[in-house]
Amino acid sequence: QALYQQAETGFHLAGDLPNELCAKLGQLRYRVQLGYYSSTRADLQRILATPLVDNDARLRIRALEILGNIDLNQNIPAAHDDWTHLLAAAQSIGDARWINRANGYLGIVSGLSGDIGLQPGYVCRIITSLVSH
Repeated sequence: QALYQQAETGFHLAGDLPNELCAKLGQLRYRVQLGYYSSTRADLQRILATPLVDNDARLRIRALEILGNIDLNQNIPAAHDDWTHLLAAAQSIGDARWINRANGYLGIVSGLSGDIGLQPGYVCRIITSLVSH
């Protein structure tokens, strides 16, 4: 965590806001591992509301991935929204790895929601994507 804090400070001093935010997201990921879900979730929601993240799909993906994992543990409907938004961001930049990961998590969310019928659709999309690449 100290490394992320140093990086965040260095990028801030250099005026490099995208990398400053990347370092901040690294710190937030660490806080999730320690179990600080509520405060981290609030920080992520503030970050996701910024114009920088709104206009940068890669930053949005990083933030949504952390948020999606928090919500997977606390709020399944919110997790569905997080991973759906992440999928859209990944599709907007054509990132097949994140598209596949989002579809996988959406399958998990569907299963946890009791909607078993949707799981095969997500799995088929992943397999189709892997075969075509």
